[in-house]
Amino acid sequence: MIQIHHAHADIAQVMDYYDSVGRPGTWPDLNEFDPMSADIPRDVVDRMVLIEVTRRPWKFELRYAGAFIEETAGRRLKGREFGERLRGEERLQFDRNLIDLVSKGRPSWRRGRSYLRKDIQNWELERVMLPLSESGDRVDLLLSVSKFHNLG
Repeated sequence: MIQIHHAHADIAQVMDYYDSVGRPGTWPDLNEFDPMSADIPRDVVDRMVLIEVTRRPWKFELRYAGAFIEETAGRRLKGREFGERLRGEERLQFDRNLIDLVSKGRPSWRRGRSYLRKDIQNWELERVMLPLSESGDRVDLLLSVSKFHNLG
């Protein structure tokens, strides 16, 4: 797992839980990584997004979006494409980042400006994306957990 020294406590707790259920050389599935586990704070579930990965062609579809995520978006997101708000080169770069994450099969953490929510000022997004596998042989799900930080 990646070691992040400045991750918010909620994000760090999810990452620790992910590490605890993972086995070397594989990715956890949803039976092993249970988002409703007592090891994950309840309000974190509201900030989760589960993305189903399809190859040939690449597609990233939202299987689940927590209440906070849908409230912030102002609509129901299940079944929609992750990143559908983006256009042109920005969308291509967003998709390239997801394809790279899936291909490498390693968790990804970042903190900075939100690609999807440019309309919110004075806020930073902290996000971890965790690869999961239902098939057992490749990454076919991504779990994203977000935390917004008010910069004042």
